[in-house]
Amino acid sequence: MAVGVARVSNVMQYTSPRMGGVDAVISYSPGTQESSQAGANADGKLWGVTVAGTWGQGSAAIDWVKNQANSPAVGSQAATTGTKVRGGWVYQPGASINLLWVRSKVDNGGAAPGQGGVVDATASSLRQDGWMINWEHLFGNIRALAQW
Repeated sequence: MAVGVARVSNVMQYTSPRMGGVDAVISYSPGTQESSQAGANADGKLWGVTVAGTWGQGSAAIDWVKNQANSPAVGSQAATTGTKVRGGWVYQPGASINLLWVRSKVDNGGAAPGQGGVVDATASSLRQDGWMINWEHLFGNIRALAQW
């Protein structure tokens, strides 16, 4: 299960000025669901907020995104929400170690298989968490990356 937001057309963004080492980006995209049947609703939308800061050799950021699908003819509008929190240490230019936590959540996603393969019609909300350690280092013009 992923956040479901990789690349989106028609995005409007506001980037704040950097104050005290912190800046923010607010993103909005109307109608992110471009491939829909004729006569179907096209009211999907995407919202995103990023707040990032750098203080000396430390850095931190939080990203939040909500991707709402088009409204169905019957039922509730599905939505995928993603949250990512990052903290890092830059030990030299082009080199850092970061710890990340991510959460993906799907609401009104539909029925899901339950225990024994029986479909559970009430399982319309799913959530997945993950942790990651990222290391990157610049050797001349070659960037090495390692992730776990």
